[in-house]
Amino acid sequence: MPGPIYKLPATEEIEIKPLRRTILEEAQDIIVGDREKTYGSPRKNLDTIAAFWTAHLKARGLLPPGPSLNFEDVALMMSLMKHARLANDPTHRDSQVDSPGYLALMVRCQEDLKNPERNEHA
Repeated sequence: MPGPIYKLPATEEIEIKPLRRTILEEAQDIIVGDREKTYGSPRKNLDTIAAFWTAHLKARGLLPPGPSLNFEDVALMMSLMKHARLANDPTHRDSQVDSPGYLALMVRCQEDLKNPERNEHA
């Protein structure tokens, strides 16, 4: 749908096009809005995923006893998954938005560790 047309004095017409939101703006809205309402605290959710993945990898003998995955590993691997999907279709908007979204969640969790008064996971 075209934007409004404005007539200029010399009968010249220009179309004002709406600005498209950036993938970073979309990611920000998703991670602090819909996804957080659905999945709860990002740190708690990423830690839960890390625990499940760690248990799975250890049960399969792919991760030795002792080390375990953490929220950073999960966020990075989820972002990498979106990159793998982009290899198939570089124009897929969902993957373009979600990849930096996972990195933003990782940074948010790291900041929560540095600032315990903001830490919603504790």
